[in-house]
Amino acid sequence: MTLTIVLMASILNDSGEVADSEVRAAIERSIPYIEDRGVWWMEKKKCVSCHRIGTMVWSLAAARSRGIKVSDKLDEWFDWSLEKSKPKPPTEENKDKGFGNKDGLVQLMLPRKLFKTTDARTKSLNTFPTLITQDQQADGSWNPGGQLPSQKRSKVETTEVTTMWLALGLAEFDSEGNQKAIDQALERLSKIKRGKSTEWFVAGLLLASQLNDDAEVKTLLAELTSQQQADGGWGWIIGEPSDALATGMVLYALQQSDGSKAASSKAARFLVKTQSDNGSWAVRGTKKNKQKKVAESATYWGTTWAVIGLAESLAN
Repeated sequence: MTLTIVLMASILNDSGEVADSEVRAAIERSIPYIEDRGVWWMEKKKCVSCHRIGTMVWSLAAARSRGIKVSDKLDEWFDWSLEKSKPKPPTEENKDKGFGNKDGLVQLMLPRKLFKTTDARTKSLNTFPTLITQDQQADGSWNPGGQLPSQKRSKVETTEVTTMWLALGLAEFDSEGNQKAIDQALERLSKIKRGKSTEWFVAGLLLASQLNDDAEVKTLLAELTSQQQADGGWGWIIGEPSDALATGMVLYALQQSDGSKAASSKAARFLVKTQSDNGSWAVRGTKKNKQKKVAESATYWGTTWAVIGLAESLAN
């Protein structure tokens, strides 16, 4: 008991909040893992998948923006990601490797301001809205691509989440064509039921916040806060054991929408307490056939989201 009290005292300040120094230390511990496993994926898989490279460069850029040391190759990796995101025709070889997964584009669009603006980057990023809008379905939704449909939630919900993320990405780029696609997506989303995954609420909150829909922001904030578990975290599926993937996403969304500071503090505390010695956060698989075991891809995805959320919670 004494040891537990001493350890907690080192993590929490007098107000019960996690000290910024502990948050920074957690982020710093994660950097070697994120860089090593991200580069491994780039060299072996040579693709930009929705659960790997987008959040890799995002998390590292977020850490760098808070004065935390990351690899000098980060900008090179971002440029590589943009280049690899250019459209390619589907083949037997790439059909199961994230091809057609537009969620990955959004993961590069959202953190773009964390990188220096160059003509080449602007040119690449400006092609993304067209890549997204051209695949919108007649009902205003977007079909989830790659391996997303096999996640441990209904395909209907996965489609809704993909639609939210892509509408959010389009909302970041102001144009008449984008607005038409966004309006069609919102019309489709206005007819759906509440989801069962935490990501459903996170994506919805971020979209509502970007569109200045104050009423929806208030509603989703209240729902997300009520779903926070006693340990301070959220599970990938609401009510399941807390994990870094869901908790990191929520922590980021809370910062973007002026959410509860108390909820944010509890979330940061959960992440700081549950980090593994190698800097990662163990996360069970998000696929139906891997949901009972810790999975490498989910662990990487969760680790990057944990860093994105923690970095966002730090003062500039």
